[in-house]
Amino acid sequence: HMYEQGLGGPKNYPKAIQLYEDAIKLGNTGAMNNRAYMHQQGLGGPKNYLKAIQLYEDAIKLGNIPAISNRAYMHEHG
Repeated sequence: HMYEQGLGGPKNYPKAIQLYEDAIKLGNTGAMNNRAYMHQQGLGGPKNYLKAIQLYEDAIKLGNIPAISNRAYMHEHG
């Protein structure tokens, strides 16, 4: 999250993506939610709504509350 937000140094989307993807492989729902947000916003690459939805849904199935809110936002805004 620090690389994504630029906390403590400059933003580094490739490093954030790498770390999120590693954490996702371990089942980390926070990483799923944060990586989905990056896909949704086009941070570190083009917007990818389908991938964002997939990651939000995976996180939701595992009980991640912020992912529910973020997915609802996507529904609300089409």
